[in-house]
Amino acid sequence: MFTWQETYKALLKDQNVTDKFNLIIKTPEKETFSGEVDNIYITTDVGDTEIHPFHASLGAVVSYSPIIITISENRQIEYIIKRGVLFFSNEKNEALLVAYSAQKREEIDFESAKEYLKFVNEKLKSKDDDSLGDFTLKFLEDERIALVREFDLD
Repeated sequence: MFTWQETYKALLKDQNVTDKFNLIIKTPEKETFSGEVDNIYITTDVGDTEIHPFHASLGAVVSYSPIIITISENRQIEYIIKRGVLFFSNEKNEALLVAYSAQKREEIDFESAKEYLKFVNEKLKSKDDDSLGDFTLKFLEDERIALVREFDLD
């Protein structure tokens, strides 16, 4: 019995269609990743999302999520994405992820994550301060939840 992935790859091969798509990850500082990939797995505002070649076109918001990039059967890369928007074009067979931050998981410093959580908690404690708008408070609360979830901090 074949898995759906094996059936899908066989179908693409029969139709002489690529079984990869182009992924670009950009931050304000640089293009973090660009290349052909087998699939990606990421959590968006609508839940966990796995994208394969010729996925239906979509646009989704990413608050704070790992993105697992499968480049080949034996090679995966993982980044941590903060505040981004993911677009997939079925017509171009291309995904574009524009994010505030995209760091390779192995490059994330646990101590800096703890320091950032401390900063976020201090800002949330001062929420009576009129200098913080509703949007900023919501952003900080989301950041706190994501840090606690991702790094088991609290």
